[in-house]
Amino acid sequence: MKLTVVQRNRIHDLFWKCGSSGLIGLLFSTGIYLLVLRDHPGATVFSTLLLGTLTGIFLALSITLVDERLHKSGRQPLWFDFMIMPLLFTLIIAVEYSILFILIMSFESYLTNSYILQSICFSLLIGFCFNFISTINRLLGQHVLKGLITGKYHRPVNEERFVLFLDLVGSTSTAEKIGNQSFHSFLNDFFCDLSKPVINLHGDIYKYVGDEVIITWKKNTGITSDSVLAVFFEIQRVIAERSRHYSEQYGTVPQFRAGLHFGTVVVGEMGDYKQEIALLGDVMNTASRIQSECRNLGVQFLVSEDALKLLSPKDGKYAIAPCGAVELRGKQSGMNLYSITQSTTA
Repeated sequence: MKLTVVQRNRIHDLFWKCGSSGLIGLLFSTGIYLLVLRDHPGATVFSTLLLGTLTGIFLALSITLVDERLHKSGRQPLWFDFMIMPLLFTLIIAVEYSILFILIMSFESYLTNSYILQSICFSLLIGFCFNFISTINRLLGQHVLKGLITGKYHRPVNEERFVLFLDLVGSTSTAEKIGNQSFHSFLNDFFCDLSKPVINLHGDIYKYVGDEVIITWKKNTGITSDSVLAVFFEIQRVIAERSRHYSEQYGTVPQFRAGLHFGTVVVGEMGDYKQEIALLGDVMNTASRIQSECRNLGVQFLVSEDALKLLSPKDGKYAIAPCGAVELRGKQSGMNLYSITQSTTA
């Protein structure tokens, strides 16, 4: 069975997490062996390093799956992430480390020189750091924290990016129908549901603007995978799976349109008291106007020729229909746009 781009990305991310955690476990167990266990009977180099590596791999795997399961069942408040999650991770660490130690070493060694407290404290520290960074990234957006800490965008820089403007259809009438508070909940559910496909497809949610979301990919990330085009249809699939929830809760299911463009944007820090990394430039305005043109042309997903040339889909997954040179507001000449749908033969 051929894996989808989402499945491939999830497997890639899981391998990266497990590999990184296994390496950390290997380094930690090396230090423990050299400093403490080298003179203990029954503790060999191989068994100690194997224990550390497997513990790191299994912890990363189990914690990732538990975290996904908890957040899949509903959004958790920050106090839950910072207080309850570390306690849950501590329990997982204690159980898995104990089982692996007994299997690799022996039960007698576990009672005398397992150093479980030190191992749990170290693993918990690493887990808390990963959880903290993940939570801050969730609040600020992917890679924003890294950019602010490193000062990469302290001075504005030019970057080539794919920019996708995705807009909710009929939001005004929906708000009038269900009321402002229910509409806020409706919009929040929609934005939360689309977040997972965007993350799985390595996109960055740059900003929410009313009922609109702006998603970007750096050039190299976008052209090395099918993520940029696939994200629209993956969001459609997720919303379709959640259609019963929306129908029962709000009496309507989200419909949306999107416009995709590619070009150079200016990226830099903006503000002082409330700081963010801002993206500016003609590409942003053009992508927004391409999205607006969806309504006039009666399509759901429009892509500029500049973006499509770089993505060049070839596997027959998408049906590409040229819309000709379309006059966009504020543009002196027409821009070639293409309507993208999923191919029925894919």
